Amino acid sequence: MDSRRPTGTLLSKGENARREPKWLIRIDYGRKPNGARDRRAVAFTGSKKGAERKLTELLAQRDAGLTPSPEKTTVAQWFRDWLKLHAAEGHLSDSGRERYDGIIEHHIIPKLGTMTVKQVRGQHITQLKTQWLETLKPATVYKHLVVLRQAFEAAVAANLIVRNPADAVQNPSVVRGRQEQRALTEAELRKLLDSAAGTRFDHPIRFTLATGVREGELLGLLWSDVDLKGRVINLRGTKSTNSRRSIEISKVMVDLLEAHRTAQKEARLKLGAAWPNTDLVFPSTVGTRWARRAFYRDYKKVVDATKELERPDEVKWHTLRHTAASLWIMRGADVFTVSRRLGHASAAFTMDTYAHLFKGQQKVAAQALDGLLRRA
Repeated sequence: MDSRRPTGTLLSKGENARREPKWLIRIDYGRKPNGARDRRAVAFTGSKKGAERKLTELLAQRDAGLTPSPEKTTVAQWFRDWLKLHAAEGHLSDSGRERYDGIIEHHIIPKLGTMTVKQVRGQHITQLKTQWLETLKPATVYKHLVVLRQAFEAAVAANLIVRNPADAVQNPSVVRGRQEQRALTEAELRKLLDSAAGTRFDHPIRFTLATGVREGELLGLLWSDVDLKGRVINLRGTKSTNSRRSIEISKVMVDLLEAHRTAQKEARLKLGAAWPNTDLVFPSTVGTRWARRAFYRDYKKVVDATKELERPDEVKWHTLRHTAASLWIMRGADVFTVSRRLGHASAAFTMDTYAHLFKGQQKVAAQALDGLLRRA
């Protein structure tokens, strides 16, 4: 190990939804056996003094030789620490962090948590994959395997293990081509809107139907992104460059947002200083970001309360986005407009997803020039 002992570094990573400071603490452990620098990082939430105390504590542990041990570090310990760091470094959105946390806590740790990272072999993950496929869809199992590979790859980089045990495991066969997604009929949509009236979901549902935004875009939308005078919503994007876009809105939606902002100001006055300055358009009841699990749980209550809704278990939040796009197309919107409005990677993707709705326009195109081409 190097004779020089750096003091480590403390980096500010902004604030979380509760306006608590986030920090990234980096410690230099010297050199790995291959000569590369052995740097490790720990995420910390709290005051700067608290982060400085944690830095001092970690340096003391390092100097005492208390480094992560491959023989002692369990899968549960490693995956939880890795997720904190992975999120602190900006690799995951808030909703992505919740999704990863759910996979780790409910699907990985209950099966592998007590094993040390070094004990896990490809056969253990293959067995786990087989168990998952008994109750989960192949596409869901694939997402679980992605988390496993990422966490174990980080363990390789941290010199805890030599190779990634998940690399030897094949992905489940996922049927190529998209299953036609569920879209609500206009009659079903009216019933859902009636059920949502007077609830916290009234405005979010109407906004999503008008704009086609993703759930993550809805929950992360700030008032600074909303130009009511210009009738434009500026989305910063949660997935790709294409998802960063501007969406025009109607006068009806402007009126709805103005009423929503007025109601939000009244709620903020009631809470006073307890309401955080998040600037969120659709926050929780206390002004923080609406937790994804609570959001879906409460939305399901609205769906369940909707009478005569066909296959209600299939009416997810994404169904609203799909319904919006379907209605736009059936009312004559072209594929490029729909693609840009949804933030798709390409018009080809939009066409592939909604091809069945564009079929009716073939007849229109086929007859478009009949009057000109018909011989007298």
